[in-house]
Amino acid sequence: MQYYIFKEACDTKETGPVFPQIQKWKPGYDDDKPDSFYSYYIAAKSGGFPDFTPNMDYLILHGRAKPTDIISSGMSTGFIISEKLKVLFDQFVLPPHRFYPAKVLHKKTELNGYFFIHIISDYTDFVDYPKSTFITSGFSNTDPQPITITSKEDYISKAKQLQDNSFVKKLPYRSIGAKEIYFNSKFDKGLDFFEIGRFDINFYISQTLRDALADNGITGCDIQPTDRIVF
Repeated sequence: MQYYIFKEACDTKETGPVFPQIQKWKPGYDDDKPDSFYSYYIAAKSGGFPDFTPNMDYLILHGRAKPTDIISSGMSTGFIISEKLKVLFDQFVLPPHRFYPAKVLHKKTELNGYFFIHIISDYTDFVDYPKSTFITSGFSNTDPQPITITSKEDYISKAKQLQDNSFVKKLPYRSIGAKEIYFNSKFDKGLDFFEIGRFDINFYISQTLRDALADNGITGCDIQPTDRIVF
């Protein structure tokens, strides 16, 4: 089964030379309000969907950026997407997610039909750790070294030890990443779009979704094949 890494596109003819395309909120946007996106982001750290709709009025698309179906924004909990892509996503199997209206302004003109999709995706409980391959590395994945991880609990323990080595013992920074990821039998192979979480924050899409994105001319995404996911 082939999977692809899905990212926001950066510095292409479609998006323009600015990344992220959205770099700020409208003048006077108040992060301290209870329905602000910042308040939503803090509430979402608990792991669920906050019980209020974030105020997405409005985001400013950089003057040198171009409108696309996925507009890069640096929002770690999801993506800013067009209605066209929202309709397409509704036809596929995604992890728990919600759509919220988002107002996007470009050169003083509001772009119609944009949404923020908040995705909750953590599949670390479905990884076959003994079969998977892990490495430690420094900044920018420098000096990769193999490390044995036997379970999720083992990963958490060793990741904390590396963090303590860096911040407490002042040793060179290192983190744990995955080189090959095997899933156990409980993983839903029907998922078309997902993020594993913790040691791998890439978003992955199925071949079927990848083909649909291409067939529908979806703009603003960078899609690359990967052999990291193994069955």
